[in-house]
Amino acid sequence: MPTLTINGQSVSVAAGASVLHACLDLGIEIPHFCYHPHLPVVGNCRMCQVEIEKQPKLAVSCFTPTADGMAVHTHSERAVEARKAVL
Repeated sequence: MPTLTINGQSVSVAAGASVLHACLDLGIEIPHFCYHPHLPVVGNCRMCQVEIEKQPKLAVSCFTPTADGMAVHTHSERAVEARKAVL
């Protein structure tokens, strides 16, 4: 079970869980349009982008698997602006 930090909160999640699932389990709202639990994940809409420390680009949370030691920021200025640009 990987342990990661989401918005400063440490959480352990099931192996293979996406960042989006980890956030939703914590009650953190991340907009997502193309994701549906009964369909394959494609990450086309880019509405669920988050910032992950030590990664130069924003990550699509529905497609990105969690990893041990990962630090995720769901409402950073960079992520929020990218979501606005998608709209």
